[in-house]
Amino acid sequence: MIPSLSRRLVRWRAPLASLVLIAPCLLAPRIQAGDLSSHVYNAWLAQLIEQGRAPGLYVAPMFTNWLFDALLLNAWKLAGPAIAQRFAVSVSLLVFFWGAFALATCIARRPPWPLAPILAMLSYGWLFHSGFFNFYLSLGLCFWIMKLLWTLTWTRAMAALPIFFLAASAHILPLAPAIALLAYLHAARRVRPRRRPFLVLAALAALAAAAVLLSMLLHVRWSPNQWALISGADHLLAFGPKYFLLLFFTLVLWAGLLVRLFRTRSWLRAALDPRIHLPLLCAAAVVILPSDIQAPGVNHALYFVSERTSLWVAVFLTGLAASTPLRRDERWLPPILAAVFFTFLAYDWHALNRFEDQLHAAVSALPPNQRVVSAVSGESAAINPLVHMIDRACIGRCFSYANYEPSSAGFRVRARTGNPIVIDSYPDSFALQSGGYVVKTTDLPLYGVFPGSGGTLHTRPLQAGERLQITAVACPPPFF
Repeated sequence: MIPSLSRRLVRWRAPLASLVLIAPCLLAPRIQAGDLSSHVYNAWLAQLIEQGRAPGLYVAPMFTNWLFDALLLNAWKLAGPAIAQRFAVSVSLLVFFWGAFALATCIARRPPWPLAPILAMLSYGWLFHSGFFNFYLSLGLCFWIMKLLWTLTWTRAMAALPIFFLAASAHILPLAPAIALLAYLHAARRVRPRRRPFLVLAALAALAAAAVLLSMLLHVRWSPNQWALISGADHLLAFGPKYFLLLFFTLVLWAGLLVRLFRTRSWLRAALDPRIHLPLLCAAAVVILPSDIQAPGVNHALYFVSERTSLWVAVFLTGLAASTPLRRDERWLPPILAAVFFTFLAYDWHALNRFEDQLHAAVSALPPNQRVVSAVSGESAAINPLVHMIDRACIGRCFSYANYEPSSAGFRVRARTGNPIVIDSYPDSFALQSGGYVVKTTDLPLYGVFPGSGGTLHTRPLQAGERLQITAVACPPPFF
């Protein structure tokens, strides 16, 4: 009876894990994930454009950076905005988590169930809460591509081809490291182990050459704190400093298991293993490659390249750590870390949803179809969770005048000069969101949302010549 029950639990482990993973998205009043509010708002604008109710806006065809938006828009048309958000985010979350799990299985050479809680934390980490869901979805698909092509055959290559095109339609950037890492992996397998250090040096030289080439062809910028991202554990810093405790214990867990991995094999043999080289090369890319890249034809830079790349390191390290069995007294650590992480997350989401309730109430008191900007910003150490919240609050009520997507020319919804719905200059959009923008006569009528006494929000009309000042508030508030 007991063995039969055990077999049933193993059979249902993946479906149950999936349900637990998406539970926060299904149960929360709203999913709090930064740029998600902008994605949802622009899905609403896309429908107004289709109905001819958004003069001066249009939908442009895109080669990349559109898959999540298309998923969201079509789900909205079928089931409404609330279900559409939950559906699109849950699909992206499952693709990402199980892609990372599959890739970690290849690295560990066994299913990494003991460290699955760490992968769940990374799935809800910095990238998720930044709301870069096209990139997030593409990265999850790239994990699946690496899983399929870990062993290279024509059958696997043909199976990976449609996933490649799906990943490219979501975001082109994650495909570059996926292709480079697969090329290194298969090249390393073809050379003798003693020659692999020269291959590592060649890969590092290629990274340096790529950085020089990018700096010559494009406008790029390096951040002084890129070195702090080399472990990928920074993705656990969702909101505020309280998550540093989880980062510390995760690093301790990874380090302990990796040291044990090296001790169980000869250090030289382990050091020549291509699986060890993959996170090292990704960590080198985090430091060597620029953090911000201004792509041609787009009005805003591709920011946080280092942060996005560091997530590869975290998944590889989890896979390597999972190749070493946990001792009985260590098995409790990943579940406890995940329990604390999601407790913090529940607290933060609750605070953010309460703030968004006030934002909805403030804009609902305005006359319909007014242009609105938010003069409130968050104080979070890793993510500003309030910067795009006004977008979702405006759906069906007003127009978020600072909405950055149309003026950036990096998304499907675009704006023509002089349209009555959104500002058409990306620098002006940035100034409206970050502060310092001087209101023009052509912007009027324009309303601002400002913090009031007792933590409330109120709206008032802005005047021509007024300089918009942004007030930072502690939301979510400190846990301790």
